[in-house]
Amino acid sequence: MSKIWTDEQFEEEALVFLNKKLDYFNEEHPFDLSGMAYEYVRNSDKFKYKDHVEAGVITSILVKLGYFEFHNRINDIRYYTMTEKGKEFVRKKRNK
Repeated sequence: MSKIWTDEQFEEEALVFLNKKLDYFNEEHPFDLSGMAYEYVRNSDKFKYKDHVEAGVITSILVKLGYFEFHNRINDIRYYTMTEKGKEFVRKKRNK
């Protein structure tokens, strides 16, 4: 299997991550999206380095696409909340 290199591949994988982790997202409270992305990257054979940088790219893409927004930082952990777009996406997927 080839490794993820391009922006398009990272964007596709960010959406795969979003779909796989739907049940773990809390719509009402901030959570550690970057930590979840890091765990996903570490357990996937699609990433070359399996580090915080690749997880950060996944997080940044989901923020850029409008599914999440930065909430605050506590003890070097960045917490995110779901936007209305993210909540709507989750509701549609959960109701299928």
